[in-house]
Amino acid sequence: QVQAITALVDAMITMSRLDTGEALTFSEVDLNEIIFLIRDSRQIAFREKNLNLVLQLSEKPLLIQGDHDYLGDVVNHILDNAIRHTPDGGTITVRSDHVEDNILLEFIDSGPGVDNEHLPHIFERFYRADMAGTTRGFGLGLPLARSIIERHGGRIEIESTPGKGTSFVIVLPTT
Repeated sequence: QVQAITALVDAMITMSRLDTGEALTFSEVDLNEIIFLIRDSRQIAFREKNLNLVLQLSEKPLLIQGDHDYLGDVVNHILDNAIRHTPDGGTITVRSDHVEDNILLEFIDSGPGVDNEHLPHIFERFYRADMAGTTRGFGLGLPLARSIIERHGGRIEIESTPGKGTSFVIVLPTT
């Protein structure tokens, strides 16, 4: 419980900082390196659920001007969401590539997907499609991810098919 409360307080502090326009610390960041760091930090969660993580990453570095820590939070929140919603033995695929003047990140899970009625609300604070509360979380990870991506001049979208999984697509400008 203490860890859950700590995570909630940390998420609320981060959201407050983003809301007040706290300056981000921009430097050259390789998004593939962030993906590797977060992957390594989540190995226990992957093993506990026997999840298959497939990385299909650009061979070229994915360099942007961004805030390393906040972008790490984005990858962590999206992967955490995928881990939570992918059944034991399922697959999570992470893709990255250069597309014109943008970097594309895609996180695809083999979970149950999101019903169409919930899709318009998925990035709202404290919104949870699982109103019974059978999965952990507070409904702040995806709104935080969206806010951080928007502060970097990018966008995040969700595509989901009930029964077939969910895909989060992040597009960030390279310039």
